Amino acid sequence: MADTYQWSGGSSSTNDSTYATTGGAYTLAITDACGSGTETITLTMNDAPYLHSRRRFHI
Repeated sequence: MADTYQWSGGSSSTNDSTYATTGGAYTLAITDACGSGTETITLTMNDAPYLHSRRRFHI
């Protein structure tokens, strides 16, 4: 039996990676020849930093 990976949200793949686009809880269910299990992680996505320069550039 091949290993199977099922991510929360319905994403299924043959590896343990997924692409997170938003923060929140992500659960991975794994099934292999020895049985099955789940793991949940919570991701926090921070906003990009705001950069502002008071310096003026003359060309």
